[in-house]
This record gives sequence, C-alpha cells and structure tokens, in this order.
Amino acid sequence: MAHSSRQLTIGVIFIQNALGECAIGIESLYALKHIYSCKLIVFAQPTLQNLLRECDFVDVVEPCTKQAINRYCCDYALLTNSKTMHIRFALSTNAKYIVCATKLTSLLSWRCKSVAIYMWKKYYNYDEREILLAYARAINPKLYDEKIPLLDLTQSKLPYGKRRAQVVQDYLAKEFAHKGLESSKPCYLIMVNPFNNACPYSLTTQGFITLIDKIAQIPECIPLVVTFDKVHKDFMQELESSLDSTSLSFQPQNIKSKLIVFCNDGDLLQLCAWISKSSCVISPSTGTLHLACNQRVPTIALYPEYDMRRWATHNKRYVILHTPRSSITIQEEQKAIMQTIEMLRTMISNGELESNTLRS
Repeated sequence: MAHSSRQLTIGVIFIQNALGECAIGIESLYALKHIYSCKLIVFAQPTLQNLLRECDFVDVVEPCTKQAINRYCCDYALLTNSKTMHIRFALSTNAKYIVCATKLTSLLSWRCKSVAIYMWKKYYNYDEREILLAYARAINPKLYDEKIPLLDLTQSKLPYGKRRAQVVQDYLAKEFAHKGLESSKPCYLIMVNPFNNACPYSLTTQGFITLIDKIAQIPECIPLVVTFDKVHKDFMQELESSLDSTSLSFQPQNIKSKLIVFCNDGDLLQLCAWISKSSCVISPSTGTLHLACNQRVPTIALYPEYDMRRWATHNKRYVILHTPRSSITIQEEQKAIMQTIEMLRTMISNGELESNTLRS
C-alpha cells in the first residue's frame, strides 16, 4: 500500500450523533489533516455538522450516507464506531481502504486495515480519544510516529467566532451589572452542567443546586449554568422552588446574588464560547464535559469509576459516583458535593484555574 505523491483523500465516518463522542474525535481530525496533508472529508450526523461549521482543518463536511461517501472515492475511510453493521456499511462504499477495529468482518476483507483494540493488551487502557488516534496511525505508522511528537494537539480547539464570544461578553456585562458584581475584579467563572441523558450516574437537580450554592460561597467564584430549550423551564422552576423553600440548608441569597443562567438556543458553538470563557467545568459524563476538554478548560468530572478509562478527561480530575442518580442517597450525594468543592478549592490554590475579568 505504497503512497504516491498525490494528495490523499481521507474520509472519517461518524455514524454516532452523541455530542461527547463527536467532541472527543476532534483531535484525530486535526492529526489526520496535519500528519497526512490530506483532503479531509467528514461524513457526519447533525451534531458534528453543527460543531464543524467553522473548523478550518476539515475540508468538507457531508451527511453520513453511502451516496455522499461515494462522491469522494476516499483512499481511506476511518470508521469511528466499529460495530459489525457499520463495518459492512463502510465496505459497501467505494472507499479503497477501511480503517476500523478488528472484528471478524474486517479480518475477512482485504480492504480493511484493522486495529486490534479489543485483542491486544497494549490497547486495554486506551481511552476513546487515543483509540481514534490509533486509527489515524494505521494509515501510515512510520509517518505518524515521525510527525505526532511535533504536533500540538491543543490547536485542535473548535473555533466559535467573534460573534459568539461577544454574546458571552455582553451577557456577562448585563448580569454583572444586574447583580452588582465587580466587572474589573479577577474571578473564576465555574460552569456547572446539571444536564445529562447518556450516563445514569449523576447528582440530582437538588444536589446540583446545593453544589452551586457552595460554589457561590467561595468569594472569588461565580457559578454559571448554560441551559437549552428542552430543560430551561424545568430547571428554573426547580431552582425557584428550592430558593423559596423554608427547609433549605443554605442561604438563597448566595445563589440569587451570584448565579448566572444563560439559555442557549441549541448552537453548540455558542456553548463552546461559554465553556472557553469559564475557568472550570463541572459535569457528569456527557458532551459538555468533552467540549471543555477540546477547549482545554479544566474539568471536574462526576463519573462512575468505569468511565475514567474510556471517557478520560485531559486533566483527570474525577469525583467518583458509586450509585446511579435514580438511587443515590442524600449522604452519598452530600459526600460527592463536598469532594467536588474540596477539589475545586485545591485546583484554585494550585493555580490550575485561570481567572479572568469581564474586561479580558
């Protein structure tokens, strides 16, 4: 499979649509483009199409259909999800070679360059990001090994544009003025994401509200929640109900005077802009967390233990949840909240978080 001097056309087939899986694959796209100097085509579902609208290291974004794939006659097509049905789908296209995990279907086809992620011990501790990079390496291991040490993968951050950054700045200015917060004083904007469908392990909404209260008690911290249409009304109702309750274990004024809530319109790049402005993102195992990793914003991940391997974060700061949200006890939740606050304070004192001002 010697390579000629002509430019390779490499396609990446993202059959999955989950935000986390899409965000975690961005580094491999950056690596493919810069290691192979290829024409890079991404065949994607709507979530990734949304994320890549302003990405300058992807040449073309197309729907994930056989018709679209066949238009480009790819030299290589990387399959990010190697279920047998997906391998068969990739083999039905006119891509010359398919890069995927080793399965019986891929072993039986000369067109497949498979990576034995389920068979070789060396891959056992690979997280999802490392697996996708291993697929990129399979195209030309020698060239990959020469170039990857020289590549700065922090440059794979998704661009979100000046307009979205200005939305963040303007909204913060309005909220700071409304709440009487000092716009010139350095602070830590701490994004708390209470929303999660994919993973059953998380805090309850009331638990997140308690967490927000404790963040608000740290003088230099401003808690932030970015909602979206489907959850905004329910979250605000539960927040207001909690603040009006007479049986609170905290002072409602802590939240009322500091919490900033922004209702996003579904624009994932606007979410990126908010994440980028944040000093830290606290979230269960879901897409917002992995967008924060892409933006190289420090995170605290509220994880079941098994997610630490496959869905590892860049800074590897975890609070382990041993019980699903549906059955978590008050004691377990309170322990997780205190561990999160302790970890946040440690990160601040260690200089792991970047403070900013409204004017920055």
